[in-house]
This record gives sequence, C-alpha cells and structure tokens, in this order.
Amino acid sequence: SQGAFQSGKEMVKHEAAILATLTHTVAMPGYGYGDDEMFVGYAKNVVDAARTILSAAEADDYATYELALSKASTNCNACHSEYKND
Repeated sequence: SQGAFQSGKEMVKHEAAILATLTHTVAMPGYGYGDDEMFVGYAKNVVDAARTILSAAEADDYATYELALSKASTNCNACHSEYKND
C-alpha cells in the first residue's frame, strides 16, 4: 500500500539496492548462466527495475514504485520458470 511504502521507504531502498546487487552478480560471466543471453536479459530487467524502485523511493513516487515492482516480479517469475529447475 502507499502508506506502507511511505513509512517503509528506507527498507524499500535497502532491499532494492540488495536486489540490484545480487541480480547483477549472478548475471556476471562465469557465474552460473552469465553467458546465457536470455538469463542475462532477465537479470538486466530486474536490475533496471530495482534501480527504478530505489529512485522512486527517494522521490516518494509510489506509482513508479508499483510499476517497477511489477516489472521486477514479472522478470523474476519468468526467469525462475525457465531456469530454477534446470
């Protein structure tokens, strides 16, 4: 909710930074699927979304946060469907 977003902005920023960092790391060459274009594409989308979440929290922009959260979730789910059980 918007109220939870506003009251938990510091946690949102913290978690977005962690998500961006971990996702960037697992997409690096030599790390699991780092040489797979589709995997790296999903990862890039999640990193971009996490960075948008961070900037939305800093700007107190709930609408942008919601869109970016949806983008992150969609890409996480698609990637996990494709790779998690591989």
